Amino acid sequence: MPINIIKIDDEIPSISFAIKNKSKIEIKNTTVEFKDKNIVLIAVPGPFVSEYASSMIKGYEYYYKSILNLGINDIFCTSSVDPYIMNKWFEFEKVKNIKQLPDGNLSWSNSIGMSVNMSNSYMGIRTHRYVMIINNNRVKRILYEDFTRDPHNCFLNTNVESTIKYLESISNTWESF
Repeated sequence: MPINIIKIDDEIPSISFAIKNKSKIEIKNTTVEFKDKNIVLIAVPGPFVSEYASSMIKGYEYYYKSILNLGINDIFCTSSVDPYIMNKWFEFEKVKNIKQLPDGNLSWSNSIGMSVNMSNSYMGIRTHRYVMIINNNRVKRILYEDFTRDPHNCFLNTNVESTIKYLESISNTWESF
């Protein structure tokens, strides 16, 4: 079965996801949450997996306001875990600004072709590490990490500096938001 990887200008799929909000679970939808907004969506294979997941989320949290000043409305983070684990990870890392998109069933990752078999690392099926810029439910840009080498040391294209550099590069062009 061929994998359909989402591409630039594709419309994002409508996927429901659960958020743990204090003592209750809220069901949200990607197309509703991203409608009429410019979104940075960061994806990590799993929280607590390696120092790269932590440094990635901390970088985006630290530069949150700078990224918003470049035309972004919200930053989301997705990972191949349930809402309970995602919530604990955000608490542990003291993430206050970035929104969660837990993907424990891989509904999001599978629908955009970003699932990867990491069984060789005893991690099962996970999401790739990537950053997606979404403009009103359409993909504007994907910064992607190549996991064919070592999934634990790939952090070249998805770091916060690369995202800021891209957003700055389009700020005065026809590509800007």
